[in-house]
Amino acid sequence: MNGFIIHQRKYKETSLFLELFTRCRGRLSVLAKGANRPKSNLGSDLQPLCLLDFTLHERSTIPILKSVDLIENYHISMGSKTLSIFYINELIYKGLLKEDSSPLIFDSYVKALKEISNVDSCLETALRKFEYSFLYSLGVISDLIATNSGEPVLPELRYKVVPGGGVFRDMECSTYSLSGDTLLQLSEGNRLDKTALRESKYLMRGLIEHFLDGKELSTRNLFKSKGKNS
Repeated sequence: MNGFIIHQRKYKETSLFLELFTRCRGRLSVLAKGANRPKSNLGSDLQPLCLLDFTLHERSTIPILKSVDLIENYHISMGSKTLSIFYINELIYKGLLKEDSSPLIFDSYVKALKEISNVDSCLETALRKFEYSFLYSLGVISDLIATNSGEPVLPELRYKVVPGGGVFRDMECSTYSLSGDTLLQLSEGNRLDKTALRESKYLMRGLIEHFLDGKELSTRNLFKSKGKNS
């Protein structure tokens, strides 16, 4: 079973509880017995930002990790890029139910890792694209190329996005209105321009807060403390 480690915590003196994110089974909790021992065969391979192949023993209530093999390491430099990955991991950890397979979100996660590891990529574009795929897969937002009434979104007009309700013309140009051009850029998945980055950041922040329904993302506070915005 292939997947990523998105969260881990210590269990007793020598073991770890791991939260895995896999394509076939979604988010999965497993116990890595003895992973903290100096001579453990597991510890050195239990790294974030790596696509791993997991072998589990599942005869107990919590699956036991038997072995792990490295498939691919997404080399991402420390700093804001790593914090951005932690943000995505926390969003998956707090936003997905256990054992709820989400192939689209998994594929979007892999794509985000590849883009963020690329030194020439736009970090904020990669984040907004993942957030859009995440929310779209879960039904929080619909396709952004048409309004709720079926009219095509036009780049020169203003719109508002309602969680679970679709896209609507914003005739009053309210505080949270967005240009049609921003919505089209998000749906196309290309690099976002300056205006689209600004508008889509506030759009996604509001939609995610609505979706999480009061669950706080600790990585957001880390961004704020470092003077950055997720």
